[in-house]
Amino acid sequence: MRSSVAVEIRELARSRVIAKRIGLITLDEMKCWADEQIRKHSEPPDFLFSISLGEDRELTFVERLDLVRDKPDDADCAPIAAEILDRLDSGKLDFAALELIALNCGDVLDRESSRWDVFSWIADELHLAGEGVKDRDSSYADVRAALRTMAG
Repeated sequence: MRSSVAVEIRELARSRVIAKRIGLITLDEMKCWADEQIRKHSEPPDFLFSISLGEDRELTFVERLDLVRDKPDDADCAPIAAEILDRLDSGKLDFAALELIALNCGDVLDRESSRWDVFSWIADELHLAGEGVKDRDSSYADVRAALRTMAG
């Protein structure tokens, strides 16, 4: 496999691992993605088989897939924000679930990341809207705007 393709697959896998860790996708969705990648490539990287089998522990030895040694940063947020928007638009995700996902992002992201503050704000904004302290429609619009900015 060409090294540029392997790097691209690793970065896509990183996005999938982060999405699963924050609760945006399920283990089954991540495994299905890996299965698709395995079918698509004649010589898939070994880590795809670990993902396909749901063996997360095996990923701790793979560069860029170990989220403890290589914490997600600002660059990792764009694909996550884009997927959140896609799921909101398709109805696969609601704002109540997004509050928890945003909290999880804060736990996973490097605290030095400028996006950490944005996800913390999203969680707070959704909580206040859910409690009736803030206008729900206005808060939802503001959250979508922040996600669009992050998605680029």
